[in-house]
Amino acid sequence: MTTKRNLNRRSFLQSTAAASLSPMLLGSGLMLPRMASAQELGAGMIGGPTGFAGAERFQYDGTMSEGRAIEGIKALR
Repeated sequence: MTTKRNLNRRSFLQSTAAASLSPMLLGSGLMLPRMASAQELGAGMIGGPTGFAGAERFQYDGTMSEGRAIEGIKALR
């Protein structure tokens, strides 16, 4: 027994968007580096990624623009 289903452009796009986005949203937490705590940062560093080999190359201190931005955000609190 076959059922006839009304398939229009809107319902097709909604179903394909939901099917393609759900695996991305579920797996996105596995691919992002976790936020650093002070114990995991290198000496003199105030921010940056941790949790993977070579992460210390992407950390920053207070003299870099990223570090100055973080310090400014902390000062606003």
